[in-house]
Amino acid sequence: MTGNEAQNGGAIFVTRGSYSMENCLVSGNTALVEGGALYATSTDYAYAPCVTLNNCTIIDNESAGGTGGAISVTWNQTPYSSKPTCHLANSILWANSTAQIGGLIGTDTGIVSATNSCIQGPFMPAGTGNISVDPLLECGGWHLLLNSPCRNAGLNLDGMETQTDLEGNPRILFGTVDIGAHELA
Repeated sequence: MTGNEAQNGGAIFVTRGSYSMENCLVSGNTALVEGGALYATSTDYAYAPCVTLNNCTIIDNESAGGTGGAISVTWNQTPYSSKPTCHLANSILWANSTAQIGGLIGTDTGIVSATNSCIQGPFMPAGTGNISVDPLLECGGWHLLLNSPCRNAGLNLDGMETQTDLEGNPRILFGTVDIGAHELA
């Protein structure tokens, strides 16, 4: 998902339901208000969205409104509504404008968690195995360099041994999955 523009959620706008995305690249998208790549919010009483992003690379997105250059998860605080959630696993959030993850201040927020992901600071969501160091991507691209800290740094999830990365290569090489959409061959 590249090169899109919207009021909220430059590439993805979610208001209800459960969504899972794997091995995806989300890059070069613009939100005029919130969530350069993804905007998730609850808009009714019972069906807050639940978004899961596994082995995704989310880079170079922009939030012109200044909130959530990559992701914005907000809760509209209607009575009886549940909070929207977003969980990242083995994903890279890097070089997005403004804060990587926005809409997370105060009690009116949604819930963001991450496991074994590379997230550019200053905000690091709850979770384990996360890093906040340059993922060392090839110049002008989204592939990991040989010395990337994301190489063999992910968490092997169920079923990954038969999956492929964004380009159709085996998802796990050298025993442990890489963080991001591409497995370094």
